[in-house]
Amino acid sequence: MLLVFLLFSISLFAEVTLGIDRLDWEEFKSKKVGLIINQTSVDAKMRPILFRFQEAGIHVHALFSPEHGLKGHQYAFEKVADGKEKDIPVYSLHGDKRRPTKEMLKGLDTVFFDIQCTGVRAYTYQTTLFYMMEEAAKEGIE
Repeated sequence: MLLVFLLFSISLFAEVTLGIDRLDWEEFKSKKVGLIINQTSVDAKMRPILFRFQEAGIHVHALFSPEHGLKGHQYAFEKVADGKEKDIPVYSLHGDKRRPTKEMLKGLDTVFFDIQCTGVRAYTYQTTLFYMMEEAAKEGIE
């Protein structure tokens, strides 16, 4: 019981720094970026990552949405449609197309994946990341 209390007490004071809060923005200002994001893609102050990239002056060229869509509104196995968000094309990577196509990746220099997950999803987010990494590597994209 004491060990559980100590571990809980320590966690109250632990500080977590998210990767997005450590990013060297200058490194990416000259690149066309693709983001694989959803509603969990926020920084430590709960600001959406898309806005952080835009505030830093980085050109977000494409958005990719996993299962449940960009805003998490779709049910499991429900088709997630392509669309636009803030005049940026949004490509679904769930449903008919699980892998990004050459056309979706065209012009990108780098792709960022930022989805927070509790680990209860059996495979969908990890598979989306894996497929993106495979296809991006074929096209020489970071």
